[in-house]
Amino acid sequence: MLPPLEYLKSLKPFSFLSDSELKEILDGLESEIFERGKIIFKRGKKPVKYVYILKYGKVELNDGKNSEILTEGDMFGIASAITGNPPRFTAKALDKSVCFLIRRESFLKVFNSNQKFSEFFTKLLERRLVSLLKLSKKTSSDLNMLYTAKVSDLISKRLVYCSPKTKIAEAAKIMHENRVGSIVIIENGKPVGIFTQKDLIRLVANNVPLDEEVSKHMSSPVVEIDADATVMDTYLAMTSSGINHIVVVSNGDVKGVISTRDILLKLGSSSSLLSLSRRIPTASIEELKEILSAVVDSVEDLISRGFDFSELAKISSGIYDLVIKRVLKMFGSNLCWIQIGKSGRRENIYPEVFGVVLNAKTDDIRLTLERIGFRIVNLESYTLDDWREIVRSLIANPNARKISMYLDGRFLYGDKRLYWEWKSEISKLRSRRIAKVLATSNGTLPESLLNCLKAVRILGINGDIVRELEEAYSVVMDIELRRSFGISKVDEILLKEASKILQRAKEMISAL
Repeated sequence: MLPPLEYLKSLKPFSFLSDSELKEILDGLESEIFERGKIIFKRGKKPVKYVYILKYGKVELNDGKNSEILTEGDMFGIASAITGNPPRFTAKALDKSVCFLIRRESFLKVFNSNQKFSEFFTKLLERRLVSLLKLSKKTSSDLNMLYTAKVSDLISKRLVYCSPKTKIAEAAKIMHENRVGSIVIIENGKPVGIFTQKDLIRLVANNVPLDEEVSKHMSSPVVEIDADATVMDTYLAMTSSGINHIVVVSNGDVKGVISTRDILLKLGSSSSLLSLSRRIPTASIEELKEILSAVVDSVEDLISRGFDFSELAKISSGIYDLVIKRVLKMFGSNLCWIQIGKSGRRENIYPEVFGVVLNAKTDDIRLTLERIGFRIVNLESYTLDDWREIVRSLIANPNARKISMYLDGRFLYGDKRLYWEWKSEISKLRSRRIAKVLATSNGTLPESLLNCLKAVRILGINGDIVRELEEAYSVVMDIELRRSFGISKVDEILLKEASKILQRAKEMISAL
């Protein structure tokens, strides 16, 4: 058995403490044995004098309606110790149990002196599960900036531009003097084209006179991105368009130019994953197979290094979208491909297919995707009339799994008019009755959280419960992603809190 100091150091958030802060805790540390059936403290009675850490045994917390079983390493009495209010639970030893008791005065002294320590508990009590998860992780994700940073944040140089009548030689000189790889051609205050070093090399190689106007050889129309777009949105727009430079605009005004190099330099270790996507738009079937295998290897490496599920899923799903689009282009554009389920939510960590195809048979598409390396989990093909009949059947006999998948539908490729007709039928599934079916359906913890979240949105329920469900789902999915590597005590705490949030949501919905 570890001595108290080493034991505390092994537990978050005590691992956040300095030696002097740990000494403060240890100087007031006591231990006590509670026999089976012993009441440790009672709900609504005097505020606790200690924060308890269960070292051995089993303790039940009961608030009069719900109960929770604690095991080794769990802490309790925290809220009462921090607030000075009577405890909201009765704590009872279910087996012979040994607890470490931290004096409230010692706990509060450290709580008030160590920000990271106090944040751990306040976020736990506020059910800020995502914040608590990030606080507990040592890894800070490069991928985080893909979704938190605006593309405008990457603009490091002033805009370099010229008029359409500028000679090629003069444009090249301007680029050289400003040390940039591209120049924007502006006319009447609007971008009409872009000219890059790659264009210049091509012209020189083909002996094009450099006194010609740059407008004759610029790329036009300009591919633009709004300044508020995320870095990930920008990168995928560049990849799907097959370009290395994109013009950043705000309210129609040009703010600057971003290159793929600007993005990759910011991403460090995760840049290899994005670099693979550059090959997709022109890749052959055999090349796509090679790319997909390399993407999976990169994803697994990032999982092992603790990257967040929500961030990693979005980028991997974005790359899988590009591969599927590349395949679909081989089969024409009359069809309509709709991503549903986890593909619709952009949650594909691995190359799996959850899709609907309108106006086309899927046999050849299915075989091609499987050849590349996709696992076909759910791929449906039907006409719009078939779809209308499916919706009527689901209204009469609701199937929570099917309804949940369809509610996540998003357009990926083909005839978008077909998608909007398909989508219009979805509104018929957003009823009070369907919401109750979703909320009461049985499934895994993440499935149940997701369905409850959809239910509260259908019912128009607002408030903390929506944010709590969103955070609980995100955190549970993150833990599930890392489960094969083992889960920590903090993960166990988060899973318990997620289950409480789910139960609260179900009770709220059933009361309506």
